[in-house]
Amino acid sequence: MTLYRYRTPALAGPWRETPDAALGDAVKAGQARHDASGRRIDMLIGRIEATEALAVVYGEIRKAA
Repeated sequence: MTLYRYRTPALAGPWRETPDAALGDAVKAGQARHDASGRRIDMLIGRIEATEALAVVYGEIRKAA
């Protein structure tokens, strides 16, 4: 399972199941914004990162067995 979150030098969002959900978190945190056309989201700082084989349990990240 692949999980996604936004990452900046100072902040990291929660792990999400889709890149779009991670982008939504970045917009809510003020780290990304919609462009003038409203069709695209631009990261102001940072990036969306992905990881494999992790499980999120009660807010902790543990390696999947």
